[in-house]
Amino acid sequence: MRFHYLFIFIIFLLNIVSIKTICVPGENCPLGQGVCSKSECVCYYGFKTLYTDVGNQIYCNYRQINRLIPFIIEFFFPSIGLLYMGRIIHGLIKLSCIIVLTLYKAKILDANIITALIGITFLFLYAIDLICLIFAVYTDGKGMPLL
Repeated sequence: MRFHYLFIFIIFLLNIVSIKTICVPGENCPLGQGVCSKSECVCYYGFKTLYTDVGNQIYCNYRQINRLIPFIIEFFFPSIGLLYMGRIIHGLIKLSCIIVLTLYKAKILDANIITALIGITFLFLYAIDLICLIFAVYTDGKGMPLL
């Protein structure tokens, strides 16, 4: 007889857990960012779900970055577009190449072979970054795809 009560208690707990996964408009599926469809939140264009370890998951909680904005920033201000996207280490490496090339141009640094290699590396990274941004190959700093 006690097993019967234990079984009912386990079913009750499973129902409580499944209640949290049901889509509730305005609560765990923000209005204007997604719509509930068959107990799941379907995100509108430009929104994705950034999963967290917190108990109640809010769906469609992340606005994606449009790839045109970092592309334009990167085209005119190299490495700043990458920093805007949240790709901090990639942007800092490219920015350090720019600093070394600027110091060489100002005659503060005097190592011809090293600066030539850094210049070639910078141009290679610049071309690759622009191509990857225009075709949305890169993800932003949180691993979400670009629009």
